[in-house]
Amino acid sequence: MKPHIPTYLKCASSGIYYFRCRIPKAQLHRYNGKKEIKRSLKTYGIREALMLARTLHISLHQQWQSETYTIPSNLLSLFTPSESLELNNTPTNNTIYLSGAIEQYMLSREKEGLIRDKTLQMLRAKLTLLLRILGDKPVNQIKYIDAEHFKNTLLSLPPNINKSPFYRDLTITQIIETKPSKQMSLVSVQGYVDYARTFMIWVIRNEWAIKNHFSDIKLPNKKRPHEFRQRWNNDELSVLFSSPIHRSLTFTHTYYYWLPLLGLYTGARLNELAQLYLDDIIEVDGLTCLRIDDTHDEQRLKTPSSRRIIPIHTSLLDLGLLRFVHKLRGNGQLRLFPSLTCHRDGYGHYASRWFERLRTKLGLTNTGRKIDFHSFRHTVADELKQINTPEHVTAALLGQVNNNITYGRYGKEVPLASVSGALNNIYFPSVGKIRIWNE
Repeated sequence: MKPHIPTYLKCASSGIYYFRCRIPKAQLHRYNGKKEIKRSLKTYGIREALMLARTLHISLHQQWQSETYTIPSNLLSLFTPSESLELNNTPTNNTIYLSGAIEQYMLSREKEGLIRDKTLQMLRAKLTLLLRILGDKPVNQIKYIDAEHFKNTLLSLPPNINKSPFYRDLTITQIIETKPSKQMSLVSVQGYVDYARTFMIWVIRNEWAIKNHFSDIKLPNKKRPHEFRQRWNNDELSVLFSSPIHRSLTFTHTYYYWLPLLGLYTGARLNELAQLYLDDIIEVDGLTCLRIDDTHDEQRLKTPSSRRIIPIHTSLLDLGLLRFVHKLRGNGQLRLFPSLTCHRDGYGHYASRWFERLRTKLGLTNTGRKIDFHSFRHTVADELKQINTPEHVTAALLGQVNNNITYGRYGKEVPLASVSGALNNIYFPSVGKIRIWNE
């Protein structure tokens, strides 16, 4: 049950509560002509604000009714008749602790409504780890040594620390003492530092701190050598497409067969493919194409430039993609992969987990090379580069922003015929050995 909020208790846009009360006419002479009292209560908590406001309200009325009554000393820091009565919605620096600042920052981001729930959860998890490492201290007392300590601690922590139940009940020190065999990647550490830097920018804008020491934190390289995602090579593709899935059409779900092929021949992201509807298979300028868009509920685009049309490679047509689509339409289906359900992370969540298990089963996770589904995207980009495909054509295919000022800002859209021609110039020998779709 929500507490009753009296009329003299208000909440500023910053989330800080303040006291506001009109001064009786008979008392105006005591306040230099001021007609109302406004005073920050210097708290975000409703219950603490209620207690302070009620006490202040009672004390003021008692003072107005008696010439000898004085306001208790514990309220003098909030109000005295002789001092300026201008409202200050910003609490004193010493009262803003990291935990409270994080809560207010999260509330601010939620009210903006510009980021998804998943991103909000990730943001909270990262800032919670910041709080665990630094402790709950005033934000204006966060120094460079604290920012450096945050970075160095992250470098000693294992990945997925917020998800693993093994670390759930351990302190940061205890986690490090377990000597994890695998440490957080440099990319992840950089991400944590970037989020802390952005958070402190917001803190400074609220005048709760002066210096953002996270801006001074540098990592030598964003990735350790083994962390760079690489393209698939021919040997790895041969292993992948030699499994029973593609040699004998033995699988549980149809996406086992089609998703790796679509990734290899389109360079599209996993979720872009997993969320396709049958009406995203279209014909444009005489070419059969995939439409990457967010026209349906629960379809998502990573960036505005991700919206694009991809000509379908002739190898996919030869393998029976359109026969597969025709059968789905005949069965009254709406989506290309109806067995995939939408998760918080999108339709690609369960497909990603399956592909990870497949790579492990085929021995593709212990080669010392980082290859995953997103590596198909790198593979397509590299193949196009090897045959001297213009950058603006590759960017159009992959849904990337072309930074070339001539093509990016002033150029027209790339003709689909040019994209199709470049795409059909790439060839993967291992795919020619798999079984054609005939269900």
